[in-house]
Amino acid sequence: MIYDYLYKIVVLGESYTGKTAIIDRYIHNRVLKNYDMTIGVDLSVKMALDNGNKLKLHIFDLTGSKNFRGIMKNYINNAIGIILVYDTTNKISFYKILEWLKLIRDNKDGVFYGILVGNKNDDEQNRKIGYSEGLDLANLYGLEFIECNIYDKSSNEIFNKLVSKINKNVDYGKNNNGVKLNIYHEKYELLKEVEEVPEKRSYCCF
Repeated sequence: MIYDYLYKIVVLGESYTGKTAIIDRYIHNRVLKNYDMTIGVDLSVKMALDNGNKLKLHIFDLTGSKNFRGIMKNYINNAIGIILVYDTTNKISFYKILEWLKLIRDNKDGVFYGILVGNKNDDEQNRKIGYSEGLDLANLYGLEFIECNIYDKSSNEIFNKLVSKINKNVDYGKNNNGVKLNIYHEKYELLKEVEEVPEKRSYCCF
């Protein structure tokens, strides 16, 4: 499928916060009973449309294990969009967001657009982190914020919101890590323009 731009997006957070489930819901529109813990990095691809731009998303699901923090650095630096996920029923996963933010600060060069996600908000009985706590943290670090769960498709809004933010604000004229122009599409449009130019005809009068 022809697209205009490619966005690289990374999803970060502690293990078992539901990162893989959120991505799977968005990519495949499904909810599985069990998800295996991500080992290293998993890549998913999705096409999206925002404000007339056809976008190809490379979504990198990064493990929450500290054993793989070393390989995460390049993925973080090469991303234009960063999703930080915590579990609203797990205080530690929320407090650990600060460590993930430090990892981003230490390894990300250039601009990026981020969103903080409080997952599993359907489990109100076991909620440990309130909505306002998540919102305050997001505002403190200049992030978008959303709470979600995978059962009502609210998790899809994470990607819609982030993609719209990137597309609205990124300067396509600059060399941004995590954004690539589809050069083949550019060539296609150029050929199309050439084909649409009216044929010039020569006339000779006597």
